[in-house]
Amino acid sequence: MKEAVRTWNVICGPTLQRVAKLTQERRDKLAQRLADDLDGLPGWEKLCHRVVRSPFLTGDSETEWKATFDWLVEQGNLIKVIEGNYDPPRPNPGPDPANDVPNAVGRYPDGSTVMSRRAWGSAQHNPGDI
Repeated sequence: MKEAVRTWNVICGPTLQRVAKLTQERRDKLAQRLADDLDGLPGWEKLCHRVVRSPFLTGDSETEWKATFDWLVEQGNLIKVIEGNYDPPRPNPGPDPANDVPNAVGRYPDGSTVMSRRAWGSAQHNPGDI
């Protein structure tokens, strides 16, 4: 248990509140999470890294709320972090032009035909529509 607390303090401590004392209640909850929900200490370390990569969990929100050790060792909260609920948003690569034009059919410079995915799907089901 002490190694898990040291891991929290090293990875999360500079950004979040450090753990100063490992009470029996904290010890029990941490032991349960390590045994049931994580792959022991390696899983805990990955989780700590995931927490500090989350803008929301590190206070970068309107409320400036930050995750704590006690919050994380609650099973429901830990599962949400594992499932990526608090991961930073992924950059939007933008629209897929092949899906934006419903029935786009065009020609490449060499004369070959190009069509959007929607048009291709439509052509597969209704060849006379294209």
